Formats: sequence, structure tokens, C-alpha cells
Amino acid sequence: MNRILMFAIVIFAMHFCGCNSAFRPRKTQIRISNEVAKYLANTEMVIHNNSEKKQIERPVQIEYLENDSLQPQLTYTRLKGEIVILQIKDSLKYLRNVAIPQVKLTAYPLLISTTTSPSIAYFLLSSKKNYPRNVLIVLFYQSLATNFDAFIGSTIMLTKKHARYTVPRSFSITKLSEVVTLDSANSALLKKEDVPTQLLDIPLPINQNPTPFLTADYKKKYQFIFTVNSGYGLNQAILSKFIGNQTSRVPLPNNLANGLWTSFGILIQPSAKYQWGYSYHTKADPNLSCNYLLNEIGVLIPFHKCHFEIGGGLGWGMTTHIHGNNYTDSFTTYQNKPVGSGRLLLEDYQFIPNEKHTFLPVNVHFQYIYPIKKNIEITASASYSRIPIYSDFIKTETLLTTQKITPTITSYNRDELSQQQITIKTLNEIYNLGLSVRVKF
Repeated sequence: MNRILMFAIVIFAMHFCGCNSAFRPRKTQIRISNEVAKYLANTEMVIHNNSEKKQIERPVQIEYLENDSLQPQLTYTRLKGEIVILQIKDSLKYLRNVAIPQVKLTAYPLLISTTTSPSIAYFLLSSKKNYPRNVLIVLFYQSLATNFDAFIGSTIMLTKKHARYTVPRSFSITKLSEVVTLDSANSALLKKEDVPTQLLDIPLPINQNPTPFLTADYKKKYQFIFTVNSGYGLNQAILSKFIGNQTSRVPLPNNLANGLWTSFGILIQPSAKYQWGYSYHTKADPNLSCNYLLNEIGVLIPFHKCHFEIGGGLGWGMTTHIHGNNYTDSFTTYQNKPVGSGRLLLEDYQFIPNEKHTFLPVNVHFQYIYPIKKNIEITASASYSRIPIYSDFIKTETLLTTQKITPTITSYNRDELSQQQITIKTLNEIYNLGLSVRVKF
């Protein structure tokens, strides 16, 4: 449980230590109407960051999207700033300034700590050999990877600082009056020497259709969602095997019972189209402790006033078998050879409680989300998960020998031939139907 919590904290922190800005398109667009495009075709346009310290300018071009019915748009290389200024100059040298809103993007950081580290930590911690040494290796590796990623993330943020800003899709310029140039002889507004003081007075754009994700002044918001889910899981075992070269001639049950599953989640919804976050799942079973953490993402599909969500996730989990039975059987052969007359081979399996095993869970889910109040929703969900469970035993092979000494005296001898720990692994498919409550804040 402590390792799962540590894993959650480290990975969640990594989401805010870097950004894949280096992999974004270099340009952003402003949607315009055909009337505005026709007028602007005969003007010179630049866009700048409206800064008093270091003003950066970008050339602006008109492009037409063939796959969108020749929809015109203004295109320019990304520029840092929540408000930038589109400066328009016509053939008479008249000028016009238009304030353009921008939003800052965030994204999943494609770093070592968020890609390869979880898998490496899983394989090291799941090994029973040299476990204390592996823990130290994981801690050292995670510290090294975190510092390396922090350096790389900071470098990317500095070298690609403009790539994080884009014009929101809901903003457009459709009225000709918004871009028609002004006679600079009658307006001191656009004289270069007055730029630091006067450009700040340009009317700021207003979002006519604010949403929970974009305010009236084009500030980006996020919806944070807390979820509580309870469901009934039907289990189907699809594969059982012993780890390594271990074998057993005695059937050893390793079942995951049907029953209740409970989960808690924190999700981030940056737009109306998708959400991502973490969810913690646990099974209500006194004989088996099974807990896992999922990093999941889901696509939201609107349906009237409700939503369908299709998603999935990968994670890291731990299972511990708390209670189990012992098993014993006898055989007349040992290593495929008869043990001889008057002899029996006894195979004894003593259950080992509280052995911890880590695993990588896989989950796919489908949800129907129905709002009942402004910030409260109920959800009917169906999910499919693949998780393994483990049982550990001490296997003892003992040779029993019976010898008749006299008609009334019989000698019994026990010779222990071998003893080893064996582990049986069973892969399970779980089909879960549940209900949940989602609280937005």
C-alpha cells in the first residue's frame, strides 16, 4: 500500500515537472470569415507579444483549409503571451491593432520518470531475489531519473516557451469592423513611441460562450472530479501456472472469488472531450488483499445532456493472500521412478500467508454519466480488467518407509528428500458492473 501511494505521488508530480511542448506544431491559427480574409489580403500583418521589455514579432499569413470547405484562417508561429496583438497596416500606412487571446497548454510529460521508470520499478520490486538491494536500486534510479527529467523539462520549457500557447478554437474574427484600419494621423493610439502605454488600452476580447473550461475572458480552466465507485465483479480464471520450473502433482486451488470492488479516483478534465487521472481499486475479500492504482484516460461523447465515456488505463498493484489451506497427498513414484514396495512419497504443501506480489493491471471501461445537480453526477459503468493473483506454499517431499520387524512390531521411517517454496500464479479476467458518484470542483 505504501509503495502504491509513493508511486502515485511521484508520477502525479511528474505531470507538472515537464511538458511535451517540443512535439507540438510550430504554428497556431485564428479563424476568420471570408469577408475579413478578403480585406486582410491587401494588408501587411504582424503579431507581437505586447511587451514593454522585449517585443517579439511574428509574420502572419492567410491560409485556406481545403478539408474544411476552404475555411480561411490566419496562421503564425506560436508566440508566448495570454494576450497578443495583431497589427494590421494597409497600403495607406493606416494601422489597426486587435487583441488576440491565447491559452496556455499543458500535457503529459514524455519523460523517463513517466514512461520507463514504472516498468523498471515493477520488475525490480516483483523479484524475490535480493529484494532489499532492489529497493535501494529503485530509490537511487528514481532519484536520478527525477533530477534528470527536472533538468530536461526545465530546458524544454525555456527553449520551447512559445510552443505552450495557442489561440482557442472558440475565438474567431468575423466582423469587418474589427479589422478595418484607422487613420493614424487622427489617432495617436498606434504611434510606435506610445506602444508601451497605449497598446494596453486595446479592448480585450470577450468570450460570448463561456464554458466550465474557458472563462469569459478566455482564461483556461480545469474541472477536477472526485469519484467513488462500487461494483460487483464476476471473475474468470484464464491461465494458471507455477513460477519458474516449479511443479506440483497435487491440485492447488488459487481462486479469486466473485465479489464487491470499490474504487476512488481523482480526475482532471481539461476540455469537454476527454479526462484523465488516477483511480485506486480494492476488493472486499477477507482472504485476499488486492489493490491497484490505475493511470487512466477517457474520451467523452456528449449525448443530450449526458455523456458516454470510453477509456482505459494501466497501473501498478499489489496482491497478498492472507488465508489459505494446506494440502497433502501420497504417490508411489518419485521423479517418474517407482519408490519401491513398502514405500510412499508424501507431498505436503503448507500455505504461506501474507506474501506480497506486485503486478501490472490492465483496464478498459465504458460509462454513462448523468448529471443530477450542477456539480454532482451519477454514473453507471461496465469495465473489464486483467489482474493476476498468487498463492505461496512450502513444498516438502518426504519418503515414508514401512518395515515389518516382527509379526507384532512395524517400523515407520520418514526421510525428507526436498523442501522448496513454490508460487502459483493465476491470471484473471474481471467483468465489473457498478455505480459511482462524481463530484466536480
